[in-house]
Amino acid sequence: MVVNDLHLLPWVVEVASDLSKGPVTLDLHEVYSGTVSGPLFRFLHGRYDSWLLTFVPSPVFTKRLTVAEGIADYYRDRYGIPRPDVIKNVAPYQELEPSPVDPERIVLVHHGYAATARGIDVMLDAVLELEPRFVFVLMVLGNRRSLAPLRRHPAVVAGRVEFRSPVPVTEVASALNDCDLGVMFLPPRFLNNVYALPNKFFEAVQARLGIVIGESQEMVGFVRDYGLGIIVTGWEASDLAAAINRLSTEEIVAMKTAASLAASDLSTRGEGPKFLSHVGA
Repeated sequence: MVVNDLHLLPWVVEVASDLSKGPVTLDLHEVYSGTVSGPLFRFLHGRYDSWLLTFVPSPVFTKRLTVAEGIADYYRDRYGIPRPDVIKNVAPYQELEPSPVDPERIVLVHHGYAATARGIDVMLDAVLELEPRFVFVLMVLGNRRSLAPLRRHPAVVAGRVEFRSPVPVTEVASALNDCDLGVMFLPPRFLNNVYALPNKFFEAVQARLGIVIGESQEMVGFVRDYGLGIIVTGWEASDLAAAINRLSTEEIVAMKTAASLAASDLSTRGEGPKFLSHVGA
């Protein structure tokens, strides 16, 4: 049995022994608590979330998984449990080639949820400082309310940002393949940003994009080891814009080539069998 919805924890702990005679794996995924700030959230959800997490150490769970090394350390240290195993949130391998880079129109892209807390506001601020050769694309999920502040941003009003319609997860890599750089600039505003190793990172690799990140500890090693892109020092919009403006066309081509070479390693080809072995399948 694999449990990946923490809201079910109280029920699973109560009935797991009746439902499963084999291993029970708890997929903790990311850091569940403290992902949103503000007094209203803490009042409405904080105590409930804290109560849910009291079930994490239950001996009912024979294994626990998470998506990044830092998160595994966090759960071990915070809840006094054996260190969870790490299964990275990789994307399926895609047979794609890096698209050509147009020096006059270098396309940056950020995709995922329209969550300002995860740094879209800083990325849009940086767009205002980018050289005219750069275009910024947003392919984000959200409703009218969450997208409204993005559409009002001065960078959007100035025509420096293009919106693309979201696509099913299986089509993300091909939909981004005509872009050049995937931007995942996630200021450490809460724990999930600190330990971020998101699926969008691996989807950008499958799309054969160069990678632009801040000093996010879980992504830094992959970018350095595989030569995938650049690591921006500092978390201000000006830091991000300056780092991108320094890039040459040749450097971007090299990053996209590196992503293509890394695509097999950083895909489900490696993590899929590892996951199955962990859950006893």
